[in-house]
Amino acid sequence: MISVETILEAKQAEVERLRKERPWEKRSRRRGRYSFRKALARDGLSIIAEIKRSSPSTGSFEVEPRPVLEAYEAAGVDALSILSDRHFGMSPEEFEDLAAKTSLPVLRKDFLLAPEQIRESVVLGADAVLVIVAFLEDAVLEALLDEARDAQLDVLVEIHSAEDLKRLPRNTEIVGINNRDLSSPSYETDANRARELARDVPAGYLLVAESGYESPEDLPQRADAVLIGGAFLRHVRRFGEVKSLVEKFRTSRAGDPR
Repeated sequence: MISVETILEAKQAEVERLRKERPWEKRSRRRGRYSFRKALARDGLSIIAEIKRSSPSTGSFEVEPRPVLEAYEAAGVDALSILSDRHFGMSPEEFEDLAAKTSLPVLRKDFLLAPEQIRESVVLGADAVLVIVAFLEDAVLEALLDEARDAQLDVLVEIHSAEDLKRLPRNTEIVGINNRDLSSPSYETDANRARELARDVPAGYLLVAESGYESPEDLPQRADAVLIGGAFLRHVRRFGEVKSLVEKFRTSRAGDPR
């Protein structure tokens, strides 16, 4: 099982490469712009479906990204989360190819540590990026959000604890609560994490519940959206579609006030 420290070490090497190569100066974006924030602000529960080949905690999902993307589009999900990290069987190049094939808003899910990765995300076709509070100092958090705002990218600011919640940077609009314990060697998930933390997230933020969801009953009532990877990927592998599971989550909250 790959540790977070190993992933972050590899990511620092990627940042150094980006600083030398500066791909955003040599390439242009291949797709239009689509609002991730608006997709999450719609009435009812918004569904963010994730694309990846594997996970450091569970191994391979035995799926290929292109048919998964097609299954998600057929199911009518609201947005996509696409991994771009090799530890999940993906790459920036594959992220770019997949993003170019859809008109859904796309979140680049990766371990972003520097503004150069935000600039790269623009040319790769991202509409939004993920930043993880626990891995970044306050000044870096602010710099990443400022860079994303200037690049017209939305930001999903991910927290894992009450301490992370206290450190939300200014300009935060979308807060993600990840049930997965990234400090645990086994990457354990606990749906109570999102339910408990959601009660303390101030009004005005869009709230995304992340990781470990198999059933809508586990969702915090406060959630505006849910990000689901493993459950959807396993469903696609088994049945070739995911529409029935998407509808199960969506209809569970139909008509509920937020």
